Amino acid sequence: MGFGTDLQGKDSHDALVRCHDTEIRLYENIKRCLNIRIDSDKKYATSLTTFVQQAQKVDFSEFSPTCAVMQAWEVIIQETEKFVQQLKRNVEELTTDTMEKLNEILHEKRQWKKQYLEERNHLENDFSKTCFEKVPRPLSHHCDSQLVNLKNYSNGNAKSGGKLDKAKLDHKKSMVKLHTVHNNYVLSLQEVCLHQKEYLNQTLPEFLDSHQATQEALAQQCKDFLQSFYTNTNFCSEDFCDMSKQISDSIGEIVPENHFVQFIDAFKSDPIENVTFEFDEGLISNVTGDLKADTIQLNAETHDTLKTRLQSLEEEESMTQQELESKEEALKGVEDDITQIECSPKDKDNSMLLYLQKKRERHKCLLEVTETKAKLEIQSQMVQRIKDSLDAVGDEMPKMLDNGDDCDVSLTSDSSQPQTSTIAKAGKPFKSLFNKFKKVDGGEKSTHYEDNEVNEANHTNNAHEINSSDVEAVLEEQEWFHGVLPREEVQRLLNKDGDFLVRESKNKKTSEVQYVLSAFWNGHKHFIIQYGEGGWRFEGDSYPTIPELVTVQYKSGTIVTAKSQCILSNPIIKELWQLNNDDIALEMKIGNVRIIQKLSTVKMTSEN
Repeated sequence: MGFGTDLQGKDSHDALVRCHDTEIRLYENIKRCLNIRIDSDKKYATSLTTFVQQAQKVDFSEFSPTCAVMQAWEVIIQETEKFVQQLKRNVEELTTDTMEKLNEILHEKRQWKKQYLEERNHLENDFSKTCFEKVPRPLSHHCDSQLVNLKNYSNGNAKSGGKLDKAKLDHKKSMVKLHTVHNNYVLSLQEVCLHQKEYLNQTLPEFLDSHQATQEALAQQCKDFLQSFYTNTNFCSEDFCDMSKQISDSIGEIVPENHFVQFIDAFKSDPIENVTFEFDEGLISNVTGDLKADTIQLNAETHDTLKTRLQSLEEEESMTQQELESKEEALKGVEDDITQIECSPKDKDNSMLLYLQKKRERHKCLLEVTETKAKLEIQSQMVQRIKDSLDAVGDEMPKMLDNGDDCDVSLTSDSSQPQTSTIAKAGKPFKSLFNKFKKVDGGEKSTHYEDNEVNEANHTNNAHEINSSDVEAVLEEQEWFHGVLPREEVQRLLNKDGDFLVRESKNKKTSEVQYVLSAFWNGHKHFIIQYGEGGWRFEGDSYPTIPELVTVQYKSGTIVTAKSQCILSNPIIKELWQLNNDDIALEMKIGNVRIIQKLSTVKMTSEN
């Protein structure tokens, strides 16, 4: 089987020519595709270079020895950098060697197609010419001439003389010529047959076989070209596979269960010790009466307050218990889902995504359960503490205080000084700390001021001349008064409809002190508390003090303004650790104001 024996016919010749044309078009298209691939790989190498540069901007060398994830990422960066270098070498090889091979093949294909057509046409033309020239014309005209001569020869028998001799001579010549033509014709036919035999058995097959060998050699060149293309575009080659294996091995070394073992060994520290919160006996050291450190003071005046506090705590404890049961049920449902996924894996990727999602959900539920348990434990302890104090008294009603001397505070350590100063005369710094002590000790939410002297002074103020220090002194006793507070912080504290607090602000034009009610009702609202002859007000009635105004507004549930329709339902209580303005004193100035927080016991004298 081959070109020489199987492709001699015209149809085969035409098919062979069409095949040459198709191959040429194919290699021209391959050349265009190769240029695109070279350009794409160059851009890819550039993009990967940017990737490596971006990855190298973060320095994680400090924790890399202890973190398998960081080590894996470091290997990925290194192997990607090697990948880029190898890719660039491959692109260079494609641009030079591979492209050169393709151009050579394309040139050879075009040349051999041209040569094949020329030589095939030459062979066929030569064969046709030989057949036309070598085969004589038919011998009929020679036979006709011979018949004429014979006829003349017969007539000459009747007539004697020279004509008979001439006819005989012509007849002889004609016979010789006829025999010669006959011989030439026989030889020509033999020659044509031999020529055709050599053409069909030797010349044409040799030509076609030679052309086949040439095309096979070109096919080998094509194979070499394609192999070169494959080598320089194959990301599964040994070099690339080695890079991939390095990355795969580094990722395989990540064991989630042991992920932080080395980190813990390298950066472990001692457990945080519990901070001991002790009762500051200095707060009651100069207070007359039977107040004892870290002991609930139970008398007729505090009995009802404690029972109310106990009832509130028991309600909170019950709600927390219900909340805990609900969260434990949700946690159990998530854990059941996780168990089901672990026991019946289907699609690995989808199962893993769902599994991780459920693990995160379980972590969240577990954290909520833990926090709720801690909250319930605290509430239980607080309930038990108050119950123990009330049970110690039993059904017997505690005694009432004899007079107000039990609440008097000595403002000096000198016993010779008369102890007649009240809390109101102690000054605002001590008073604010004493109020905090009251909140920690009794937990009572005061909504009205208790200082009679301040109350009286407030009633005697001129309606148009506000003593801001007196107003602030009264407000500082209110748990919903936050002092000077930025609007951004206010908006962070107020989250749901009904949340409210009171804060201090300043008029930007006059720098006068203003008091603002901030609330959340379909968004954050800020109301300047107006002061007039009748006292403090919003749009409705006026009240002598801001606490009275806010308390009535809060307890009655009436709207603050008709436009806002805002209703106060949830006071935002100031944290116990927050300082009042009077807890901070401005002292010596060196370049800037140095603020000293007076967190220790305030020492004052009765002269204050």
